[in-house]
Amino acid sequence: MFMILKQFPNLQWLKQQAEKSFENGKRWDGHKLPHSGWPTVVLNVTTSHTYRDNIRGPLSIFTNISGSSFVESGKRQVKVNEDFFFVTNHDQYYTLAVEGCKTETFNIHFGEYFADEIFQAMSAPARVLDSGTFAKPVERIEFHNSLYPKNELFHAIIRSIQEASADDLLREEKLAELMIMLVATRNEHARKTGLIPAIRNSTREEIMRRLFVAADYIHSNYQDEISLDALASACCLSKFHFLRLFKIAFERTPHQYLNDVRIMRAKHLLRDKKIELTTISPLVGLKDASSFSRLFYRHVGVYPSEYRRRV
Repeated sequence: MFMILKQFPNLQWLKQQAEKSFENGKRWDGHKLPHSGWPTVVLNVTTSHTYRDNIRGPLSIFTNISGSSFVESGKRQVKVNEDFFFVTNHDQYYTLAVEGCKTETFNIHFGEYFADEIFQAMSAPARVLDSGTFAKPVERIEFHNSLYPKNELFHAIIRSIQEASADDLLREEKLAELMIMLVATRNEHARKTGLIPAIRNSTREEIMRRLFVAADYIHSNYQDEISLDALASACCLSKFHFLRLFKIAFERTPHQYLNDVRIMRAKHLLRDKKIELTTISPLVGLKDASSFSRLFYRHVGVYPSEYRRRV
């Protein structure tokens, strides 16, 4: 069972409960939760301004149906727009801010051991006929604190959760589907980390963490000119070490990755027919409409005007 809230709970109450991992098993309205520990909560709130600082959280996904927000965790702040979601891990502290633009959040805070149970089921399929009791892990499953691009499956799952109304069974199934997708992405990142040339695994993991910082720089600044120097500086690597390692980790060059992000954003903008075609190119960081059309055709196989007609 989980709850979808249309307004943020009282900040002081939340901080007190979060520090004790909801050990008293009570909701903000005083009613009992179905179990002790973190509940699963979706915050589907529309706001133009909020600042919720330094909150200890469970494993969480921060995303928006419309508008943008800022999330800070581990001394890093990222801007979360409509094309991405950001992940924080169990027991990490986060700060959420919405400043000046109307934003509809869809932040998902997963309940106690929600991800760990799914990870355990995916990792040990041979134990399917065991007693069914969940063995609490010694180490919790963790994800990169990073911006992740949304795909069509992600959008479809979020729509299903929104439209499920009070159908708890469907909503929990969709949350599980979302977590399976996220765990699969984590496993793919682990595979790519293993490809990075380094003697120690800890060194490979640190390099991958830095490369995700560079990817987030692209996600946040795709509408601007981006230089190789700026990307290398963002993740504290020498320029040509960065170039080589980024291609290994993401299986494309930084320039190819940037173009992928720009095309993803363009597809989102093209779905809104109120936006003039001629205004999209500067919104995705391209100088003129002809450059945008050529790039879009190379990636998608049709020109922007045809793509708009089809969707």
